[in-house]
Amino acid sequence: MIAIEQLYILDVVTFTEHIYRMGNATWPAFTEDRARKDLHIQHTDRGDVVVANGNGFSAFNYITDSMRRPGQKVWRIGRGAPLPDGLVLVEDRRPGHKGHFMLVQCSTLCGT
Repeated sequence: MIAIEQLYILDVVTFTEHIYRMGNATWPAFTEDRARKDLHIQHTDRGDVVVANGNGFSAFNYITDSMRRPGQKVWRIGRGAPLPDGLVLVEDRRPGHKGHFMLVQCSTLCGT
């Protein structure tokens, strides 16, 4: 997880540039397995809770070297696409992470 001090929540309602994410042939890898790596999940007696702490699904404003490998499927969210309600775009401002963003939920989500 990235420290909250190194994250910047962008005040946008649409994507201001193309954003890229690796996935598979039919989906950009927003699976439960992937979520357990990208999100902070707490287990409670009422079910799993996804904690809103500024961390989320990684995406980039450029095609990374690993995305260029043969056989990789890359998804693009186009400039001007609206951000869905309940999500924000967060910029990773750690040194050496220029162009790394995350799609993050606005509030803690409770599972059943």
